[in-house]
Amino acid sequence: MTIIKRVLIACSFFCVLPVLGQNNPVSLFTKNNPHQFMFSLGAYPITYIDGDNFFYGDDDFFNSDDDFFDNEKGWSYLSKKAYTPSINFFYSYQLKSWLSLGASLSYSSYSETHRNQLTDDIQYKKKSNFLALTPIVRFDWFRMSALRIYSGIGIGGAFYKRQEMNRKDNSFSPSFSITYLGMTVGKRIYGFGEINSGTNGIFSIGIGYRFGHKKESNEK
Repeated sequence: MTIIKRVLIACSFFCVLPVLGQNNPVSLFTKNNPHQFMFSLGAYPITYIDGDNFFYGDDDFFNSDDDFFDNEKGWSYLSKKAYTPSINFFYSYQLKSWLSLGASLSYSSYSETHRNQLTDDIQYKKKSNFLALTPIVRFDWFRMSALRIYSGIGIGGAFYKRQEMNRKDNSFSPSFSITYLGMTVGKRIYGFGEINSGTNGIFSIGIGYRFGHKKESNEK
């Protein structure tokens, strides 16, 4: 069997899945639990889309050199780097068995400590805080009783608060989140992992909860 035939069969299989899932127990469970809340931690979020490098501390606001000279205090060296993983809260509403609409709130921070080369005293610190709100559209393209595989994309806005020595900067910038591949394991309470680009981190793991039973109307 050629590669092209295999690709066509796989595409046909995933196209048929949403149709087959309309009346199965998985779809009924989704219909009865349309709300979803997720919490995750992500590694290496993309937090600055206007700079040369997307990752922590590499934008033009910060001095890129580890060694820094101050006219009054002399040379300093970079003694410590610290950052929080991306802390993500996500809520979504299931519009269809394969489609949901929601928003992600993400926070991350980065800091550096520089010490004097002669006295080893702290000479100055750098710190950057980042908070993003990103609407996201998510597509479930494979569903089983306790397993779902999905992708998603979203564009929103972010607030930055940065400080280096006596310099301060508060600004707004666009934010984005792309989930190339996500997987949930479990029904009402579940664990999940994602491969992303954007504010949620390149890799993220977390827990989620589905809720919100829909009451059937008695009206005819």
